[in-house]
Amino acid sequence: MLKPAHLLNLPVLGLLCLLGCKHAGGAGAGKALAETAIVAAAVTTQAVAAAAASRESSSGSSYNDPDPPPDPDPGPPPLPPFDEAEARAELRNADLSACVPTRETKVHARVTFDPEGPVAQVVVDEPHDLPEPLSRCVGAALSSAHVYAFTPANGTDASTTINLTLRSR
Repeated sequence: MLKPAHLLNLPVLGLLCLLGCKHAGGAGAGKALAETAIVAAAVTTQAVAAAAASRESSSGSSYNDPDPPPDPDPGPPPLPPFDEAEARAELRNADLSACVPTRETKVHARVTFDPEGPVAQVVVDEPHDLPEPLSRCVGAALSSAHVYAFTPANGTDASTTINLTLRSR
């Protein structure tokens, strides 16, 4: 099978033979060989062009198509994993001003986040003797925190713990 590089060589070969081919009958043979090479190149060029046109029409696209079909939608980019440092920073910024104990109290809470970003659950677990209204107040204040949406890790929940100190007035 002739390749595009062969197409360039046929006319060159014919031209060389035309200019001074001394074998196989001299210059007359060179002229005949040159004409044959040029005709062969033209026929081969037409065959290659026809094959390319056939491929284009059967595939439904063209190499010169100015508007190629768009790539399939890859969907939204993946979300980052849960960022515990961000979650703790958001929890530290919670407004606890309404949660006033009778004396300074250290509080520990476990906060779980929904993958969309809001708080899903707050469990105030220390101190054990924390009055119920104060525990609910801390839980409500921490529930206002929000993080960026994230991809949950397999087998783990998106939670963090926080230690707070509630000061009396």
